[in-house]
Amino acid sequence: MTQLNEQAAQGNAAARIPPATPAGDAAQTPAGAPGPSAAPGSAGQPVADYRPVAFPQATGAPARTAPDPAATNGMAVAALVLGIASIPFCWWGIGSLTMVVLAIVFGSLGIRRANEGAPQKNFAVAGLCCGIVGLFAYLIVGIATFGLFLLI
Repeated sequence: MTQLNEQAAQGNAAARIPPATPAGDAAQTPAGAPGPSAAPGSAGQPVADYRPVAFPQATGAPARTAPDPAATNGMAVAALVLGIASIPFCWWGIGSLTMVVLAIVFGSLGIRRANEGAPQKNFAVAGLCCGIVGLFAYLIVGIATFGLFLLI
């Protein structure tokens, strides 16, 4: 073993790998040792122990559960979706105006719910802002087209 350590310290990579012995070479097999065709557990070969390992049980930590469905703020999510959709579809006329009004109303209700303890206040604020931007885009398109797209 010390020879291998000395050779490894010298940096000789080929010396670190011991030479392979052919499987059927009888000259290198000791007299009492079983050959490569011997079954495990017979004359001198150890039997592997394959018992299952018992893992320690987790105690004291609470189990994770799914979030409470009532803990979401649906108004905030609806405001965000409608506010984002109202910007690229500002030329849809009455449909766009409906999206804008609903985004502003749902955003306001979502902010009020979030102030009372519901999550996702940032969604409600973003939906309200996108709804206002969609309203301005709707008015600009209406003015630029002389009201052609406002009542479609």
